[in-house]
Amino acid sequence: MHYADDPKQAWEPFTPSGAEPWDLARVAHLHRRAGFGATWTQIQRDLTEGFEASLGRILRGDNNGPDGKPAKEFEETLQVMEDSARRRLSLERVVLLWLYRLVYTPFPLAEKMTLLWHNHFATSAEKVRDPIMMLEQNRTQRSLWRERFGKLLLAMLRDQAMLKWLDALENHRGDPNENLAREFLELFALGEGHYSEDDIRQVARALTGAQIEDAVGRITRQMQLDQPSQAAAVVRGVLELTELSLHDDSRGVYFFPRGPNWSSWTNSSCRV
Repeated sequence: MHYADDPKQAWEPFTPSGAEPWDLARVAHLHRRAGFGATWTQIQRDLTEGFEASLGRILRGDNNGPDGKPAKEFEETLQVMEDSARRRLSLERVVLLWLYRLVYTPFPLAEKMTLLWHNHFATSAEKVRDPIMMLEQNRTQRSLWRERFGKLLLAMLRDQAMLKWLDALENHRGDPNENLAREFLELFALGEGHYSEDDIRQVARALTGAQIEDAVGRITRQMQLDQPSQAAAVVRGVLELTELSLHDDSRGVYFFPRGPNWSSWTNSSCRV
């Protein structure tokens, strides 16, 4: 039976057997799916040491990178590169820093998941035009790659590159900009068909007033909402503001659950 005919079987843990041996093809397949491939030395090692040891290295990171250098040396080199990138800012340096990680990392699964979240929360450097903002977003996505998805969603709602990319800095009381709210609901969290246009308008109101304070995006004052609604939960303790005069704190911000599998806003999109 093919796995496509039995989804339950497809999620069963892999156990090497005579029919499905732990062989070169499966070793290489694991490294392609959980990373970016492997060297011949790594493949031969994993074939010899078996599936469990190989999976353990995938999940916790290897002691050495594909070039054989210790993980500690890899991190030290990265720190030197990042310090240099911060002293002489350019998008090219930020890109090269990440490319170095992708090629030489001892923990390819972490980088593959960072790449996945980078694609999911796509942000244009051409519009942001700030290397540090892009670097900090990359660091955030890496640090949260295996956290609960809601935690990453909340981090992206306050990420300075995202705020700039989706025009959140132009989202003011009395003149809301719905771009962040729309992208958040449609692309990042719930998907088309699970919210209404009114939901977008109300979430946009809840997200009014965001401001970037300094080069590392520190935001100083926390928004306070006293409306006991699900939409209020989106931003209470999540988005902080420097310019409260631009925030729409009027009552009546509601969010109505929709969709066949949607139990609540907090359970389905951005649980806080």
